Amino acid sequence: MYTTDTAGATAPRETVQVIRLNPAKADKPKAMFAIAIMPDLHPSARAVGACLVDCANTQSGLCCPSSSYLEGATGLSRASVFRGISELEKAGLIRRERPESGGPTRYWIAWRRFEKIGDAARERAKSKAKESRTKRRESTERAKLYDLARQTWGEAGASVLARAEKEGVCDFEEISDITKEYATAGHSAQELCYALAPRGFESRA
Repeated sequence: MYTTDTAGATAPRETVQVIRLNPAKADKPKAMFAIAIMPDLHPSARAVGACLVDCANTQSGLCCPSSSYLEGATGLSRASVFRGISELEKAGLIRRERPESGGPTRYWIAWRRFEKIGDAARERAKSKAKESRTKRRESTERAKLYDLARQTWGEAGASVLARAEKEGVCDFEEISDITKEYATAGHSAQELCYALAPRGFESRA
């Protein structure tokens, strides 16, 4: 099946979604970003994909470079160019249209597919960065808590915290709250053990 834009151009329908014919202003850089970060894309497919995105008309979305042009632009052999095209097509990133009149092959870029790949990558990056920040913050908080335990109870206090974490009696936030509370109240390390005991911690200092 085909979809037609307001100018009358036609493009093959994607298996999941309709290819947007007219690329938005940001579509090309988004597609280039997606091509660059796709880990499973073969280098030849990456090079051909970047070239096709570059060649796409920003008004109509039409892209019809010859195989010789793709060879020259990418530095690949004709066989490698065609393998790259096939891989891009199988991945749902482009669609080929071979006119019955025998004219040049037309390529339609799945802009929305590239956009989704890029968006997913950005979300993963944000999640990873957030996780890294959380770990750094927890590491800093953990170091401060152990310093507090040592200042209050000496190495016995640090030992209590280490065993509590190792045995997983509760999460670090709860261990931190209990430790701070008992340090402020002037309780002993043994009493800290008793406080953690109901959570499955063996009460020994």
